Amino acid sequence: MDPSAGRERSGVPWRSRVFWTVLASTVVVPLGVALVSSLLPLVRDAFAVSDVRAG
Repeated sequence: MDPSAGRERSGVPWRSRVFWTVLASTVVVPLGVALVSSLLPLVRDAFAVSDVRAG
């Protein structure tokens, strides 16, 4: 009997978008690139929050 029978294959999910997003974020963050702050105005507009209320 094969010792690996019945176990899921483990390894790196090379085709996963989540994997590549996390990898890219990990590589870019030390370079000082702001990943979230550029999206904040879009999020503010999407939720119809005024500048005064946002703070």
